[in-house]
Formats: sequence, C-alpha cells, structure tokens
Amino acid sequence: MAVMFMLVAIFLFSLWTPIITFCIQQINLWEFIFWTELIGFTVSFCLLRFLTRRDKVKYKRLRDLNAREMMIFSASGFLRVLAMGCLFISFLHLSVAGAISVYDFWPILALFISPALVTKDWGKVGAKEIFLSLFAFAGVLMLLYPETRSEFFTAEPDPWKRWGILLLPFAAGFSNALSGVIKDGLIRKMQLQDRPFLSIFVVDINYGFFCVIFAALSVFAGREFLEMPTGTYTLEGVAALLFFSLVIVVMGRLSFTLGLARATIQNISVLWFILPILTLFWLWLFGMSPITGEIILGASMITVANLLITSKPDDRLSYPATIITLLLVSIYCYFFEGLSVDDYYQAASVPLFFYSILIAFLMDRLIRRDRFEEDLVVEMIRHVENDGPRQIKQKKTLIDKLTAIVKTSDVEKIDAYYQDLRNGGHKCFRDVTEKLDALVLSRMQGANFGEVLVLFLVGMLGILMLSVYRPPYFAGDCFAIVLAAAIAFMFFMVVDLMRLRSQFFLELDDKGKFRMSRDIMRATLIDTVVSGVLVLVVILATLGAMWLRRGTVGF
Repeated sequence: MAVMFMLVAIFLFSLWTPIITFCIQQINLWEFIFWTELIGFTVSFCLLRFLTRRDKVKYKRLRDLNAREMMIFSASGFLRVLAMGCLFISFLHLSVAGAISVYDFWPILALFISPALVTKDWGKVGAKEIFLSLFAFAGVLMLLYPETRSEFFTAEPDPWKRWGILLLPFAAGFSNALSGVIKDGLIRKMQLQDRPFLSIFVVDINYGFFCVIFAALSVFAGREFLEMPTGTYTLEGVAALLFFSLVIVVMGRLSFTLGLARATIQNISVLWFILPILTLFWLWLFGMSPITGEIILGASMITVANLLITSKPDDRLSYPATIITLLLVSIYCYFFEGLSVDDYYQAASVPLFFYSILIAFLMDRLIRRDRFEEDLVVEMIRHVENDGPRQIKQKKTLIDKLTAIVKTSDVEKIDAYYQDLRNGGHKCFRDVTEKLDALVLSRMQGANFGEVLVLFLVGMLGILMLSVYRPPYFAGDCFAIVLAAAIAFMFFMVVDLMRLRSQFFLELDDKGKFRMSRDIMRATLIDTVVSGVLVLVVILATLGAMWLRRGTVGF
C-alpha cells in the first residue's frame, strides 16, 4: 500500500508544472500562490479535525507553539512562498522544462544544508556525495547555458535583471531546500508516539498556516509597492486552480504522507525521483515547453546524482561509474562532431581486443584467489568452532581476528593478526598452520598498481578513440556511447573485485550463532528496482538526445 500511495502522489505532482504554467498565464502568480495555499490549508485543517474528532490525540496546535517554534515555522513558510514565487516568475521568462529541471537540484542542496542547520552530523557527506553534487551542478549549468541565447536574455539591457532571472530556478531550489530541512527538523522534534501520519500532517498544517500569511503579504506588497495588475479569473483558470489546490496539493500531499507513514521498505522516497521524468513528459505532450538535448542531458545528470546519493543498493563502483560514463560520453557526442575515420570500427577493435584480454586474465585471477581465500577461512573457522576454546567470547575473538585478515589490505594489520594467531599458542591452529600461512601469502599477491594503471590507460584510449573518431550519424553515436560505458563497467568491475577481497560475509554474534553480515543484508528490493529503472531511463535519455541532434539513424 505504501508504494501505491507514493506512486499516486508522484502522478499527481507530475501534473504540478503543466497546470501552474497554464494558470499563471491568466491569474497573477502571487494571487495563485495565495489561493492555493489558503484552499490547501483550509481543507487539510478540516481533515485533521475530522480524523481526530473521536481520538483524543494531544498534538501541538498553533496556540501551543512557543516563540522559538513560531519563528521556525514562520521562517519555513516564508522560504516556501519565496521558492514558489521565484520558480513561477522564471516560468514566465525561461524555458519551463529547463527551469523545473534546475529546481530539482534542491535535494542535493538539502544534503549540505541539513547537517549545517539541523543534524550537525557531516558523516553522510563524503567524497562520493561531493563528486555527485558537482556532477549534478554541471547539469544545472548545462540547463542554464542555452537560456543565455534566448530572446529574453539577449533583449534585456539590465544585466542585474538578466542574470537575476536566469538564476531564479536555482534560488527557488535553494529556498525550498532550506524550507524542507527546517520542516523535517520540526517533524522529528514534534513526533507523536506511534502516530507517524499525524506527526507529519500536524507539522504540514502549522507550516501551511504561515505559508498562507506570507502569500497574503506578497499579494498586498505586489499591489501596493510593485503595482502588479490583478489577474484575470476565467472559468478555465478557476477550474485549473481548484484542481491544483484540491487534487494535486491536498490529495498529493495526503497520499505522499500516507506513503511515508506506512512504508516498511527502506528508502521508499527514492521513487520520488520518477517525478522529473513524468513532468518533462507532460510538458512535451501538452506542447508547453520545447524539450532539447541540453534539457534531457542536464535533467538526467541531476536525477542520476539525486538517485545515486539516495538509493544505495550496494557499495560497488561499477554501477554508478557506468551511468556517469554514459552521460559524460553522451554530452561529448552531443556537443562535438566525430572525425569520421574511414576504418573506425577496425581501429577501435585493436585497443578493445587487448583490453578484453587484460580484463579477462586479471578478473579470473582475482576470482580464483578470492575463492581460495574464502575456502581457507571457512575451513579454519570450522576448525576453531570444533577444537577452539569453549568460551564463546574467546572463540569469537579468534574468529574475528581470522576474518579480519581478509577484511583488510593493510599489510601491517595483516601481519599483526597473523603473528597473533600463528605465534600466540592457540592449540586450535596447530593442525591448520599451513592453511594460515597460505592465506597470508595469498593476501600479499593481489592485483598490483602497474596492472591497474595499464588497464586504466588502455580503457581511456578506447573511450577516446570511440568518442573522437566516431562516424557522424546516430548509429555511430550509439556505438561510441554504449561501448564506452561497457569499458568503464569492466574496469570498475575489476576495482570492485579488488575491494571485494577485503570483505567477508559470515560473522559470529555474541551468542555464538553464525549469521550473514549485516552489510550484505542492507540492499532492498525497491533500491534494486529503481536502480534498474535508472539504467533504462538514462539509456533512453541519451538515445533521445542523440536522436534530437541527428534526426535520422544514418549509416
């Protein structure tokens, strides 16, 4: 049910941008924000009173808030109204598809804002997150760059207004990220025991009240100080406003909240990143915004970065490296024409042939050595279990030291564990000393730096040759993009195998029971499904961008 609620919310909010684009062409955008917030707050408040009419649940109403909570709620509401205003103004001057795609950068901004303001924990922001954030920011630049050639940008004489409106979608995303982080902090602080749905709903209503106040102030300020004209309320515009307020805002938020509250699957929120894809589809279908190759590639970069940060089915590098290579090579092929060498396919086959041989030999050696070490460890664990000390704590200590040998590539640590087990007088290791010796020697004979360097150089040569010298037609672009991604996948598969040699997935708990390691159990079905969908979407997006560039298959 949680997944169904989340998918309903995604479908409803995917209509958010097309309906807003239609409404603000008629109704003044600040009046539109005010009416939608007022209707949404009123209906949500009535729904909360209905849900709690028989159940006496103690929750913080507006009158129960202290001064600090009142200030935090008002700041969150102000930032939300500011975000919507900036975004809607950008719709009137920029490409709607490009502006909404830039706005979708906000979850990455929230990644850095949250530890700075709320959690004070930077542990979730590592090198991987920083790299993916920079990758997504490059997508933002790709989306904004075409706007510098638009009619508005070239015709506007005031540089402050010109660049200010260009950066409005980014400013809207920053304001929304800041508002969302503040609101999430309030949800955690005002959590109702065993009532996750009401916890989120109550915060949303208190937050919505301040959105209404600041939306009303923005309408007043616009009329009094900026002399904004009153919007035209046609039957179609009012119907669209009511549909937006009652169906998209109220029902969408309700469905999203129910999905989060009832979720038993970890990371169900990753489904939310289907939303940008659906939004671009509706804009294209309704003819509200042109969809260019730059928009497809830039939006894909932001969506991919968001998903790779949020969804983590495992810690392997081959999957994200393949996706990123697909996009990077697609960007090069989109902006730069191939040199079209006559014997392109024959020339490309030479480095690919040697690359495949090197990969095959190294992967075979790593897999064989990994299996050999696992067999040795399992056999010695069995020996410790049968002939080792009777006390569970002592037995666990020996097994932990044994498995630690295969969980690290640090030579000094391996030597320390080896000396302790070999020379520590443990009777259970007397009959398996040759196996312990073989295990330690095997750990010293993995892939060396020279082999990895040669693989990297040959792989880069293959990717450059495929990209630079490709023939100038659609099939040639696809050939270069797919094979470049395959080269990256094979290289990082070797890297993953090397890293896999520092993992062992059996462990002994404090009660003396063996079990699978918690690291191998953390992948969820929804992560795997979303990851598979992401690959398909990225491939279709890159092919779509190349098709827009070429128009025909060509051979």
